[in-house]
Amino acid sequence: MKTMYIIGLIILAEVAFLGVSYIQEKEVYSNYYSNDNYYEEYEQEAVEYAEEEVVEYAEEVEVPSCPTEFILLINETDFIENDNADISNNKRFTIKNGHLDLRRMRLQGVPTSVPEETCITSIDLEHNIIDIFPTELSRLPDLQYLTLAHNNITEIEAFGALYTLKHLDLSSNNLSEVPPIGYLKNLESLNLRGNYGLSYSNNIQKLGNLPLQNLDIRYTNLAKNKAAITELKELLPNTSILY
Repeated sequence: MKTMYIIGLIILAEVAFLGVSYIQEKEVYSNYYSNDNYYEEYEQEAVEYAEEEVVEYAEEVEVPSCPTEFILLINETDFIENDNADISNNKRFTIKNGHLDLRRMRLQGVPTSVPEETCITSIDLEHNIIDIFPTELSRLPDLQYLTLAHNNITEIEAFGALYTLKHLDLSSNNLSEVPPIGYLKNLESLNLRGNYGLSYSNNIQKLGNLPLQNLDIRYTNLAKNKAAITELKELLPNTSILY
């Protein structure tokens, strides 16, 4: 009997202890959740989680910064009058995947309607009547491929800010010397073929500063200059030189 009494006291003590603990714990949680700190911490955690989600999404999804296709309207004043060519329907051009094709348009230069920073990476101005290098091309900061073959360019004083240019085709013009391209640090291909009056100049030495992979000087006076060819081979030991 005495033993049962002691056990009963022990049980009552444990119940009382649990009751007090429950009340204290409830007060702690009540005070915490009613405190502004809880909401501030919750909000901060939500913001951090959202930021992590945005960063993760940005790493997985490549958002295009340029349109893949858009229309360029060229003003009629950009063309040279030609009785033998009807240009009335040649004023609307599609720029697709960064390429603009303006061949055989009897243009004197880059059309004034070509906007700045249009993500044009390639432009073909072959077979026009351009006699001065169009420095307006500097408005195209992403330009990598430029073709000016079969024009009337006689001299190039500067290329402007065409620092991204990789391929330059100046074949079949009227150049008398290698243009000053020593600062086009990304240039990999240079075509000077068919500039018959092209001769030796100091600009040749600056070609050694470029990562040129291909150089074409066929059908030029420079190709007949054995000393110049020897110098070019020494300057560009890893370049394929056609002469």
